Amino acid sequence: MGRMKRSRRRIPLLLAVMLAILPACGGGKNANEIMDDMVSMESSVESSMEVSAVSSMESFSEAGTPKTETEEEAVFPDTPSGTMTMDELLFLYEDGLLAEMADTEGLDGFLQYENIKPVETRPESLTGLYSCVLKFPVDAESGEGESREYELQLYYWKPETAEEYGHEENEIDSILLQERKTKDAVLLYQTDSGYTPTENLTEFLEKEYDMEQFLILSVPQGYTFREYTADMTSFSGWLLEEAADETKKDGTEGNEPAHSDGVEAAWYAPGGIGMATNALDVLHFREGQLTDVSLPANHSEKISEVRMITGCEVPAALVEYEFDLFTASEWEEYQKDNPQAEEEESVSRYRYVFLGKEDSNIWYVLFLNESLFTEEDAVEMARSIRFTDTAF
Repeated sequence: MGRMKRSRRRIPLLLAVMLAILPACGGGKNANEIMDDMVSMESSVESSMEVSAVSSMESFSEAGTPKTETEEEAVFPDTPSGTMTMDELLFLYEDGLLAEMADTEGLDGFLQYENIKPVETRPESLTGLYSCVLKFPVDAESGEGESREYELQLYYWKPETAEEYGHEENEIDSILLQERKTKDAVLLYQTDSGYTPTENLTEFLEKEYDMEQFLILSVPQGYTFREYTADMTSFSGWLLEEAADETKKDGTEGNEPAHSDGVEAAWYAPGGIGMATNALDVLHFREGQLTDVSLPANHSEKISEVRMITGCEVPAALVEYEFDLFTASEWEEYQKDNPQAEEEESVSRYRYVFLGKEDSNIWYVLFLNESLFTEEDAVEMARSIRFTDTAF
């Protein structure tokens, strides 16, 4: 397909710093739904970014050859260094050229950038992955100071599987941008019209991740909150952890319970605060009161009735959940190595206090491990929460 011309102009990074509400599952519900839907894909990238191509990618040597058109003919000319930068990504995205490149040129359009490299995926993956690391200054106005690192992820259909599933070889399936520290992600491109890319990339880049912009609360003695985590199964937020050199209430040293490697940290941590933007699906109100909740998740079970809590700043309800710390086969193996293990050690139990407003799609949840905290602790802590003007 012929290439359209465009100028080589550059636009500056947006100067206004906007306070972004953190969406569900971190960085945009759509982005994480995309990542969850790719169940056959190995989407993780080593932090060192020392990536290597799988042997099956040898067929891409031709696709990866830079085009020989003159500069006047090139639709998407290289940056002077031939590398993808955050400035270049912003230019392409805000001008609609990123989607155009994906639609018309597929993977080949992105391989002109020398820093976009193949990432090894599992053999059974239907799609492959290319990525690169980009930096964005925390102080976007001056362009100085500490920079955040982001990972641009390009998922494409492998030549050996594309046609069978109704796609073209090397067709771009989706493009995501992930903040490497928090794993917060946003969708930039997707062939499936059921998913909506972000409307404001700069807003995502300038997002703040501190809890205090949304709420403050009393923290139990000997505990503190970790940094923001983008995906804790049903919400994003901040996990509670024992402070350094502290001990449990019974005087013993703090140790996390036994669990399989694939279990969410939120299912064995002391507790945490979560938030998401799908309250219409999760919280159910009657006459202004929060009367029921719906939070389905695999390997979990609601083990109590929902009870409304009074004295909180917004409508609140408490419910108990049980989570599997092992699969059935993993628990059998664990018992073989630990014959003294009791059946109750295979699960964890938490009290969840849901908080929200009937006219807002944003909701919050305080969750505390029942092995460490009582119901009174949960209610008292929930009542101490004070929300900011930007919370809902």
